[in-house]
Amino acid sequence: MMSIGKKGQRLQQRQEQRLSPQQMLTIKMLELPALDLHNYIMHELEENPALEMDSSTSENASIEEETEESFASEDQPNRESDHDDPEAFLPPEELEDYYSWQGRRASDEEGPRREPRVQSTLHDHLLEQLHLIDLPEDKKQVAEFLIWNIDDDGYLRQPLKNIVLDLYLTHGISVSESELEELLKHLQEVLDPAGVGARNPQEAIMIQLNRLDDSEEAVQLAKKIVDKHFDDLVKHRFDKLKEKLRVDEELLKEAMGIIRMTNPKPAAAFRGVSRDAVTQVNPDFIVRIEEDKPRVMLNKFYEPKLRISESILRMYEEYKRRAKEDPEAAKTLEFLKKKIDRARWFRDSLLEREKTLRKIMEAIVKKQQEFVMTGDRSTLQPLTMKDISLETGYDISTVSRVANSKYVQTPFGIFSVKDFFTHAVKGKDGQSISVDRVKQRLKELINSEDKKKPYTDEELARRLKEMGINIARRTVAKYREQMGIPPARQRREV
Repeated sequence: MMSIGKKGQRLQQRQEQRLSPQQMLTIKMLELPALDLHNYIMHELEENPALEMDSSTSENASIEEETEESFASEDQPNRESDHDDPEAFLPPEELEDYYSWQGRRASDEEGPRREPRVQSTLHDHLLEQLHLIDLPEDKKQVAEFLIWNIDDDGYLRQPLKNIVLDLYLTHGISVSESELEELLKHLQEVLDPAGVGARNPQEAIMIQLNRLDDSEEAVQLAKKIVDKHFDDLVKHRFDKLKEKLRVDEELLKEAMGIIRMTNPKPAAAFRGVSRDAVTQVNPDFIVRIEEDKPRVMLNKFYEPKLRISESILRMYEEYKRRAKEDPEAAKTLEFLKKKIDRARWFRDSLLEREKTLRKIMEAIVKKQQEFVMTGDRSTLQPLTMKDISLETGYDISTVSRVANSKYVQTPFGIFSVKDFFTHAVKGKDGQSISVDRVKQRLKELINSEDKKKPYTDEELARRLKEMGINIARRTVAKYREQMGIPPARQRREV
């Protein structure tokens, strides 16, 4: 693009990167966390008759496994048609967003800032899922009552006979204890987080194990331990378990590793979350340890599988035959063409989103494998978004969009993807040391000091230097304050 300045005849040349409508759609999806993506997909399903949910396959299956519709002949709507025409591609409510994007450089290092999406309370989270479950209306009302009786740990501690009575007295609903038990079992099978609705830790763990593929011997053993030998498990009587179950130590270790991956308090991530101050999030990624290696998976619980509507495709072919002679049919044909193109581009963008998220998160986990395996923040390696950009080939802006809005569930808790990135300081040998590791060393020094003569910040800086960590006194003070550790005079004890 060229422009002439108002003063004089100065000629300027600028290069701008313009985004196509589909690129913008992909970027928008990339920024959306799991639950927001679900809402966006459901909105698209309502707005676009050419797109529909594929109920013939599992809701949680990967969209990569979905078979392509036979819509590739030369008579089909061209997938590249209107590619650069936003008004032919985007619905009216998104056109303003599209045009505002055109002045933004896609390679901006930091990318657009987005505050992390806050998570709903536990009960809101469960009730939201309840609306997606196929249940008769009367059973949904009972299920809702059950959900409101689940406590902050995810347990249903109220005896079912008491709930039967409460339902009758407060809502006039008559239900038997066996019917309530059957409904509860169904909710336990489908609600997330897995284990919610259990009556005790044993049942919570069993619910989670029951969702695993029990064709593996270690999974079968894990279920047997929890079901039949829970007391020995809780008291760490591993020798007795090995003797009773007559299994070798290697298989027992594998089964114990599977059990450790479960959460005896399935709703722990929601503890302390209120409607006024919601702080937790639904993970976009799940990292599991398999064969002593981390495996990255996308949380696809909220992502229904999609397909192009066969009835719309048939309608398109019918109107295509009539369009040459009927002007009204030609208008309808153009409408159908736009909707089918939009549906295809929408699915393509979902595939691109999944590919991008997976590649970036796998690169991050590879760099921070020790942290993922141990949960010890001091093991975090120095890592920047530029490092991941170079590793994956994606722009830093793309890496930034993933890091700024996504969360990952590990065996040691839920973390923001941003937590995997850490700045570095130089050691005396020239090697980089992560700030988290420096803080850990600083904390160790303070914990081991003589409380009658605690180290000043200057003394701490000198001792860190002796350990090969060369940072200034003011940096020591900054890190100390970030960890909530008071200065020397306040740490002194008599």
